Amino acid sequence: MRSTIWVSCTIISPGVEQSYERAFEYYEQAARLGYADAQFNLGVMYGQGKGVTKDVQKLREWWTKAAAQGEKNAIKNLKLINS
Repeated sequence: MRSTIWVSCTIISPGVEQSYERAFEYYEQAARLGYADAQFNLGVMYGQGKGVTKDVQKLREWWTKAAAQGEKNAIKNLKLINS
């Protein structure tokens, strides 16, 4: 959770230059360390194509990892896109 809060602050804080590419790097590091919220947010970035090339397969991959850890948004969104 701490990693997600910090990355979110770097995206939307006044006086901080907005960089989706930099946010992607931080989310990716946290996601690879196993943080479910970062895995979910990394999937969102892949889905929106912000900071990275849009890739639905990678979106599913990261949301599946997050869902396996019980991340509620990932579980809900996977159900929606798989129906």
